[in-house]
Amino acid sequence: MPTEDVRADLDREGFAPQVVRTQIQQTRTFIPELRSWRRNAPDLGDLPVTVISGSLPGDGMSRAQRDAFIEAHEIRAAASPRGRHVVAPSSAHYVQLADADLVASEIRHMLEEAQSGIR
Repeated sequence: MPTEDVRADLDREGFAPQVVRTQIQQTRTFIPELRSWRRNAPDLGDLPVTVISGSLPGDGMSRAQRDAFIEAHEIRAAASPRGRHVVAPSSAHYVQLADADLVASEIRHMLEEAQSGIR
């Protein structure tokens, strides 16, 4: 589980009035943008991509919905020649909170690849 200072940061910054206003603005275009991306996903070229999926239902998502998201995440990661798909075993939607160590490990992995020039 995340340390208490991370939780405090999220409580302090994650739900501030400006953040909520930004989220409201983003919801106005989210569905049309999502439909567009489904039809014509951006070409990421040789950019390394790691998609981390929560594995658990919850946070408003049923088991069937979670499974569909995991499948979509697998497809997205596979679209990149340097793509990785990782399933977070203890997470529903908020992977960065429930599986913080996994997220940090994946960031370290990407940095190590970049520093070593792995392709």
